[in-house]
Amino acid sequence: MKFCRKCQQDKDVEEFARNKSRPDGRQTYCKACNRPGTAPAPRRVVVVEPAVAWDEPRPAAPAIDLSVDRNPHTVRDFDPGRAQREMERAADRLYREAYARLNSIDRRVDPDGYEAARGDLRNARDARTTIKLFGPGHLVPA
Repeated sequence: MKFCRKCQQDKDVEEFARNKSRPDGRQTYCKACNRPGTAPAPRRVVVVEPAVAWDEPRPAAPAIDLSVDRNPHTVRDFDPGRAQREMERAADRLYREAYARLNSIDRRVDPDGYEAARGDLRNARDARTTIKLFGPGHLVPA
């Protein structure tokens, strides 16, 4: 026995046409319902009452208090790249200052000061490169 979905009746399996693509190998409608000119079966009408009337106001959503934030590491307050950016700015500033100091010294007049300024510039450049590549955690204090 097989149920025809169109006429809503249980019928013998032989009354359904073959269909290899279906799991049971038969059509979903019986042969009588598949004939041309067959009127569709009357449909059952199901009336569903709405749970809430449309003219009633919807209940208000519960209020969420966002004014007090007890967690200091929230997305709004915590920025993981802030320390990186501040360290990069400080390293850039030190590099510019060392470069300006080196350019202000005449090598022939003050050779020791010039070499010291070159060392400062080299250290500032290395610190800036280290911060930009690896982050501030890789700096070794002097």
